[in-house]
Amino acid sequence: MTRSQGNSDQKSKEQTPIAESSRLASLLGASTFMFACRVLGAGLAFLTQLLQARWMGAHELGIYLYAFSWCIILDYCWYGL
Repeated sequence: MTRSQGNSDQKSKEQTPIAESSRLASLLGASTFMFACRVLGAGLAFLTQLLQARWMGAHELGIYLYAFSWCIILDYCWYGL
């Protein structure tokens, strides 16, 4: 390999500022989408629990949440953290 080929390989591996900003914009867009999905999921979970509490009543919801909690504990024991 000649010296000029080594320099051209090094230049091709370097990214231009436009490519870096495009990559950063893509990453920012994807992370914003994921954050929005997490917030939306938390809101839907809250709404679901609120509707379950209204529909089931205190005693039935307590039984449901007790059983659901055991399912989560057993899942962590089975598959790990």
